[in-house]
Amino acid sequence: MKKILLFFISIVSLLIMSSVYAAEVEVQVNGTIIDFDDTTAQIINNRTMVPFRKIFNELGVANEDITWNGESKTIIAKKKNIEIELQIGNNVASKKENGNSSDIILDSAPVIKNDRTLVPLRFIAESLGKTVGWDAANKTAVIIDFDYFLNLVNNKSNSLYQFLTKNSSNMNVSITRNYIDGDDNTKNNTAIVTANIVENKNEKVLNQNVRVKFSGTNELMKEIATEGWADIQYENNYYDDYFTTKALTDGLKKVYAQEQLKFMYDGLKCEGKNSDSISELLNNICDIDEKSINTETFKTLKEEFDTLLNSFKNANGFLTTGNISSEFLKLKYFDFTKLDNVLYDSPLNRVYSLLNTQIFNFDVTLEELCYDYPKVNLTINTSDSELTIEFILSNEYHEKVEYRIVINK
Repeated sequence: MKKILLFFISIVSLLIMSSVYAAEVEVQVNGTIIDFDDTTAQIINNRTMVPFRKIFNELGVANEDITWNGESKTIIAKKKNIEIELQIGNNVASKKENGNSSDIILDSAPVIKNDRTLVPLRFIAESLGKTVGWDAANKTAVIIDFDYFLNLVNNKSNSLYQFLTKNSSNMNVSITRNYIDGDDNTKNNTAIVTANIVENKNEKVLNQNVRVKFSGTNELMKEIATEGWADIQYENNYYDDYFTTKALTDGLKKVYAQEQLKFMYDGLKCEGKNSDSISELLNNICDIDEKSINTETFKTLKEEFDTLLNSFKNANGFLTTGNISSEFLKLKYFDFTKLDNVLYDSPLNRVYSLLNTQIFNFDVTLEELCYDYPKVNLTINTSDSELTIEFILSNEYHEKVEYRIVINK
């Protein structure tokens, strides 16, 4: 009798352990629950584990870029500049990005269960630049892939999408700002900034040579001219965690007060990194707490982005909003007033971030500017190699600020 009792206790214990070891859950990617065919996502060691090939496919990795080595039980997956390697039973995975390798300790090593190879979901998704949350109430792992929103831009304007995603080692930029006082035209003034940016990149460093010219009648431009900064040149070298900048003209050497400066990305007044993609840029302008992500989060994000895109009308090749409130630029999740404070993989953005935060320390943020000028009229015109952005900010005090930005790649 005692042996029979012990036998049943053992069976019950095994069933309990099995349910803790491999509890079934669901995985949602951009609002859609993933069907893993003849298996399911499982919780193993408190981590969501999923079939490797299916999850890579769902996150944009093609079958030809996925390799399974049966002898070493190793998985290698590649997408653009990212390569991930995992091994069955090994809790150390490797990730190579832009030629730089790093090892990552996994809380749960890949396993083979019921003839299916399972890998840790969060590691895979985050390594590919996706946002991951856990909806405990619905036992669902939630993945948000911001490539989706970039593709919506493509649907709205293919020429804008092509320009945004086009790589270029040479860029020319012109920014004109006109301040107009409807009650006192003696206060009207202009500021003009032009820049030429040339970049060269290898696996370890991105080198950037920049020439910037300032002109105009507003007080800042006058001060820049007085200080001898109206025509400056400098050289930047961008590394994984920091960048260096070296002044090449006398006026800028006075600002630097030394031959070369070094800035850690963490020390910049910016979010993101210089290697971030446009999709990661969209992620960075979102106010999303991963701990609060649930199965409805993507739906709300899509509604907000659709509202934004639908505010643009296609008119003779232009995208234009007409007159909208600047409050429209700050939605529940997407906050486009943060665009001046996000670093990403754009020659112009790299130049702007350095000038704005480190050299001239401009005080007015885009959010403050929109607060002072709550009416916005925005027009975008693109070709394969040129982007022109014109926007007018105005307020009830008869003040207007007109910007015209022309970028050639």
